[in-house]
Amino acid sequence: MRAKLQLLAWAFGLLAVAHPAIVPPTLATLLFLAEVVGAVVGWFLAHLALTLTIAAGVLVAQMFPGRLGNAARWFGRAWDTSIDAILPVKAPAKA
Repeated sequence: MRAKLQLLAWAFGLLAVAHPAIVPPTLATLLFLAEVVGAVVGWFLAHLALTLTIAAGVLVAQMFPGRLGNAARWFGRAWDTSIDAILPVKAPAKA
């Protein structure tokens, strides 16, 4: 594997010497691809953290079985209130 990577590096080096005008766009393209990979990894880790947080909440809720309904109702009301504060519900227009 290392020999193949070294051969690839030599090939890119020779291409850079032979065609110096394509080096900046090639590096920009490689940098862009690295940024895309970084964004995908970041997105995955962000959603992984959300998933693990929800799983931890479910496990904690199982420790208090009688309280889950009250907590869910409270969370639902808090969620509705926060959404209504941001996006007030408009009365439907009468036809």
